[in-house]
Amino acid sequence: MKNDLHLSFGDIFNHDFTAFFDQLREVQLYQASREASEKWVQRLRFLDISSIPDLERLDEQRPTKRLKRGPHGYQTMPAGRKTQLSIPIRDRKHDDGSSYLAVSWRWTEEKAELLPSGCGLRERFDYRVRRAGQKPHKSDFPDVYMERVIRFAQSKGIELIWIDKECIYQRAGDEETYPNDIQLGVQIMDVVYGDSAVALGLMTTALTQQREMNTLASLLSWSASIKKDNIRKPKLRSTMEVAEIQSLIDRILEDSRWDRAWIFQEDHLASDRMEIMIPHAKNLSKDGQYNFGSIPNELVVKLAEFKRAVTMFCMVKGEDDQWASTVLVKVKQYNVWNKESKANTIVRKRKHSLPRSRRFMSPGSRVRSNSNNSPSVNLYPTTTLSILEDICNRSLLKEQDRVAILANAAKFSTRLDISEASSLVSDKYSLSVALLALILLNGEIINNRRFMPSRKIMEYDLCSYLKDCELKYHAPTSRFQQSFIDRCRLKSPRITERGIRTQGFLFRLLPRSKKNLVRLSSRDLEHLSDLPPKWRSRNVAPGRKLSPFADEVIEILIFKLKDRYGPRCRLADYLREHLDLDRSRPPREDTKPSKRYVLDMMSAIAQALEDGQKLRLGQLIGEANYAPPSALFITPIRPDGSRSRTNEHATPPAGHEADLVWIFTTWDNGGMNRAAERFASLEVAVGVTGKAQLEWSPDGGLGLGTIGWVNGVWDVRGGRMNPFTFALPGITGSRKKK
Repeated sequence: MKNDLHLSFGDIFNHDFTAFFDQLREVQLYQASREASEKWVQRLRFLDISSIPDLERLDEQRPTKRLKRGPHGYQTMPAGRKTQLSIPIRDRKHDDGSSYLAVSWRWTEEKAELLPSGCGLRERFDYRVRRAGQKPHKSDFPDVYMERVIRFAQSKGIELIWIDKECIYQRAGDEETYPNDIQLGVQIMDVVYGDSAVALGLMTTALTQQREMNTLASLLSWSASIKKDNIRKPKLRSTMEVAEIQSLIDRILEDSRWDRAWIFQEDHLASDRMEIMIPHAKNLSKDGQYNFGSIPNELVVKLAEFKRAVTMFCMVKGEDDQWASTVLVKVKQYNVWNKESKANTIVRKRKHSLPRSRRFMSPGSRVRSNSNNSPSVNLYPTTTLSILEDICNRSLLKEQDRVAILANAAKFSTRLDISEASSLVSDKYSLSVALLALILLNGEIINNRRFMPSRKIMEYDLCSYLKDCELKYHAPTSRFQQSFIDRCRLKSPRITERGIRTQGFLFRLLPRSKKNLVRLSSRDLEHLSDLPPKWRSRNVAPGRKLSPFADEVIEILIFKLKDRYGPRCRLADYLREHLDLDRSRPPREDTKPSKRYVLDMMSAIAQALEDGQKLRLGQLIGEANYAPPSALFITPIRPDGSRSRTNEHATPPAGHEADLVWIFTTWDNGGMNRAAERFASLEVAVGVTGKAQLEWSPDGGLGLGTIGWVNGVWDVRGGRMNPFTFALPGITGSRKKK
């Protein structure tokens, strides 16, 4: 497969748009099943170090002493010889649920990388690995690495270690006995690192000066002290030296691990469970500003904290700073760098609003504006483009592996076949097109409201096209916003002549009137203000999604709906059902798959009501006009923070008014085999995408144009999803009908 990521689509296809589009549709035919990989990971192999002696205790002995195992345990033996220790491989089928450590390291044959000078990292034992029923063999995983890993695992109380070099069978001759082991493992690294209790990244570049260690401690403690409200505009402490920090970051990023695409994947998948070990000179003392652990000659640092600190320091330097731009290519914390705050212009000051000391501040997705203390909306894109850029900037032996790495890192459920037997890996196919197809087949929502002629798409490369069509989202809760947004995707997408065909529901918001606008009355606000302190609490109890205050607000909402639409209002019953689920916390196996998503949306509704935002009721297309509402949405907010208006130019289905706001929703629990949950709740233009007007058709349903994300609750129990099509700007939206 050709690496053409630096080329425009025009350069790749000699400006032949038809060739580009035909290949895009063709690539989707090369899909791969992960069923075999799912079975493989159920029998994941580990190195069992439970019989290895405690290395920290051995450090207390004279360094010249060596051990050998005898009938009465380990005994000392003369210096100069290493004791041979055998580490058995253990199959997960015998696993009792014990936690395991996943190791991330860069394969190398260079001795200089294995032993940083002056750090005293000398292996004590000659380590061998023993497969079941076989003799122990010398591992390609260096002994000095093995000992570092064992020390770390023992400090965490973990006895099982996963190391790719040994736990994926790839020794000489294994291709016959285990012919698919490598390919099966490659396709499911998201599970291997995602299920680990902790992951360890081994660095070989050492810190050799005390000021480097002190600067690192100062940088990490500084970033940890920055509050969320100030994360986009951090300020350095007066005692921090910019030049010293830059020098330190440059030193750490000299390590070759930051340049490898596979290691990036491992770092990303392990998330906040990844810790890195940085060797340091023996004569250095650890600064008290940051807990570097107690392992001799090693600094243990949480990778998420390091990435956050570096990202925030680069923000201080400025986005246009050349040094910062170079650093961010290697290290970037997505939920910091991608965050964008916009003033929420639809939140109004209310005469009877709660006193400030009693206001419900959580768990809504807002922050305080520095200018006027008014709520703001946090907007994020999905991490797809960020992951893609990081993969493109790193080295790989096989270019097609970028496809698997993107799928693993983004936790895509649909995979492409990049096995050696697949035609997709030949030079006939473009890597850029394969990655674009992979992204679209996994439901990435494209902003298709801007018109782009087909000739224009040929001027873009893959990353610039995705950037130009990127959609921003605001999550319903203040916690794990980026994680929520990464699940905002279309259900069962397919690339067609008209665009991305998907399935979902279409709602129309009821006309603006006092009857159809749901808000808290003055009496409601007085009632909430008079609640006992424990019911005004913003704290969310463990295992719940709603705070006591939000719980009470939803109770008021349920009463209003039943009072207006009668005791059989299904939407009110739907809210009641989920409110009871949140209160009772049933066993996990008895919980509805959609519970978490619905409760997140209910918390956003409670926040919106407390803020004085307007809520709009909605009806599912096909329901009678006199039917009670089946949905409740917060007034849609555009990416600039303004209130959504009606679709002035939309062409709605026959029999409906032309001035309505339309909401498209979909949800998929992911099914079996660890597929990711996906959902969407979008304000859309109906029948208009760019300049092309589409109508109902059996091959793809109604054409929709994306306007923006909308938070809300919708009840479609017993309903059936319909097909809809989202045009792809510059690819399908402007194509002429034959």
